[in-house]
Amino acid sequence: MLSPLAYSILVGVVIIQRVVELSLASSHARKLMQKGAYAVGEKNYFKMKLLHTSFFFALAVEGLWHYSPPGKNLFFSAIVLFLLGQFLRLSSIVILGERWTTKVYVVPEHSRIRNGLYCFFPHPNYLGVVLELWALPMLGGLWWTAVIFFLANLYVLSERVKIENEALLLSETHL
Repeated sequence: MLSPLAYSILVGVVIIQRVVELSLASSHARKLMQKGAYAVGEKNYFKMKLLHTSFFFALAVEGLWHYSPPGKNLFFSAIVLFLLGQFLRLSSIVILGERWTTKVYVVPEHSRIRNGLYCFFPHPNYLGVVLELWALPMLGGLWWTAVIFFLANLYVLSERVKIENEALLLSETHL
């Protein structure tokens, strides 16, 4: 189990990780645009930014209101899901390299990545995010945040996957 301090540190580390990832994504986006890429799905990206920002705010609010670490079995399940989510997300960043961004880009003359985790399923990064958005609140027993943001994330990601699949098709048709 995590003490309130340990949980707060974990959430802080994840926030710092996200800020670093936003910087990396911005750098990658500049390089992609130099190659003729253009962003699509701006409305969905706004929803995603709002969702993720609200998520961390909700962790803080519910954590102050009702921090209640789960029992041993749920705690270990949440740790495993969180670590799996981290693995999937970070592996996706490494595999995609400069093609990894937080926005969706149409990149002319780029084919779909099909190596690494992408051999098994098309969007491992998104699965990682789903796992993390469920597991991180569960580590603090923050049920409301876990349920609300899990469902909201599924909605936003369902739109995002459609946008990304269309962008990938457009990128591939320029080959």
